[in-house]
Amino acid sequence: PSDVLKPNAWEGTCGIEISKEGIIEVVTGTGAWWGCALEIPGKGENLSNFKDGYLNFEIKGKTKSSFKIGFQTGRFAEGTQINNFVTFGPKESYTVSNDWKPFSIPMSSLYKEADLTNVTAIIYFTGDTNFDGKPISVKNIYYSHKK
Repeated sequence: PSDVLKPNAWEGTCGIEISKEGIIEVVTGTGAWWGCALEIPGKGENLSNFKDGYLNFEIKGKTKSSFKIGFQTGRFAEGTQINNFVTFGPKESYTVSNDWKPFSIPMSSLYKEADLTNVTAIIYFTGDTNFDGKPISVKNIYYSHKK
């Protein structure tokens, strides 16, 4: 990224930290909703070269919740934010376990008519169903042209 990434737990609804080893540690929420992101302060990142590519990462976790993972474009405060995501959960195509598991998610699966010249969160997480407050860990996040 062109700027330092900022972990942001939206309205304190969950926890998000970056460990010394570069692992993103998310503690899922238990309230009516939860969400967090690794945000890019200032101008968003231009990822238009990856429109036909992949969002790659490794994930593990103890949560049995369903949650969305993806990237965001635009800004909430400006009314331009678009969430681009897939859903992870016990009954979904994408699942987490106690062991690290790699994923290469096609941008076409995530893409919701976003402005890829203005990616403001390189990865975000938001609760979908059955919130349990259990952890998710993510590492090796990158965008690529090929798997």
